[in-house]
Amino acid sequence: MATIGFGRISAPPRMGGRTKRPAGRFMAASADQPDSVDGLTDTYVHRPCARPLVRLLARLAITPNAVTLTGLLVGLMAAWQFWYATPYSALLGLLLYFVQAVVDHVDGALARLTGQASRFGRWLDVSVDTVTDVLIFVGMAVTTAARSGRLIVGLGALVGSGIALCSVFTNFFPPPAGRGVTRATLRLSNRDPVYVILLAFLLLLWKAERLLPLFIWILIIGSHAYWLTHLIQRTAAGRSRRRHGRSSSSGVPP
Repeated sequence: MATIGFGRISAPPRMGGRTKRPAGRFMAASADQPDSVDGLTDTYVHRPCARPLVRLLARLAITPNAVTLTGLLVGLMAAWQFWYATPYSALLGLLLYFVQAVVDHVDGALARLTGQASRFGRWLDVSVDTVTDVLIFVGMAVTTAARSGRLIVGLGALVGSGIALCSVFTNFFPPPAGRGVTRATLRLSNRDPVYVILLAFLLLLWKAERLLPLFIWILIIGSHAYWLTHLIQRTAAGRSRRRHGRSSSSGVPP
């Protein structure tokens, strides 16, 4: 798995050749390694739904990358439902997003199970999740602009760039393990916030269209604040390490 609620953190790939496949219940358990930032939906919904699919696909010799590309197709179908959306298409998009989330768990578990985890597979996984998330959020912005009767210049670009940067920083430049703000941002690095956002968009589209522009601006501010927080945390941690290194080399306590 890879992609936050604005980008979900992937476990590092395990390199090497194919390994002998375990069988039965042990096979599913050995592949089902939860990520440290799994949310409630990942833990109690997506992973349980993915387990029988992992067992089946392992027996059929389906490759993890083929599963990832299937997830891309489902993700694109989900994203399309949010462009110029109606309440009914947005509901369908939410259901398809759920299917894509389950598939996203299947490819990672299958890769670990069959010894096919690789850097390319992780990159492909992150890319698929990022493309799906960006297109869904841009679609919501396009729908908002159309429904409000105003051309909100750059609305889609602003929200899309925010989501893309969140994914990049979460997956490739995560903040150091720590406390306070760091832990708070890591708790957002799963799909729980995305489901809340999609449900909120659906309800506003159905009952309160006039609030959609405000909703999109909140998403824009929140997504850019998220990746900027990661950047600040990494910068502060780097400066702290450099100060510690200089103090250690000079014999002065940091």
